[in-house]
Amino acid sequence: MIKMDKRGQISIEFVLIVAFMFILVILFGTYATDANEKNVVSSAARSGVMDAATKLLLDNNITQPIHVNEIATDGNGQNITLSINVSGPVSTNTMNNLTSSAIQSIAAQGYKVDTTNPNDTFVSTSRHNYRVKIV
Repeated sequence: MIKMDKRGQISIEFVLIVAFMFILVILFGTYATDANEKNVVSSAARSGVMDAATKLLLDNNITQPIHVNEIATDGNGQNITLSINVSGPVSTNTMNNLTSSAIQSIAAQGYKVDTTNPNDTFVSTSRHNYRVKIV
């Protein structure tokens, strides 16, 4: 009859549990990091649009206040579009000001603005490329 060492069995179970927990932490950490980056970028974009809207209103360049109704992210993988839904119709000039301010606000978080194509400006992070669109 073979005699089993109970301490050895406990050690193996402990190693298996620690390995399983480690895998869960890595998977959750990857998801949490991605979600946090999207939240930071969306919050910075909202702040940039609201700052620009306030400045335009105070400078009498617009007659109605602009509010951010919703920010939606579209796209999977590396390229993501931030669609910022603002209240009411806005002119092309106002839309350009809001977009520029949103991009500057996102860049202020430490991300790189890619202006190689003037018609397609986006912000690059380590995971994604964010394009800002006012709707």
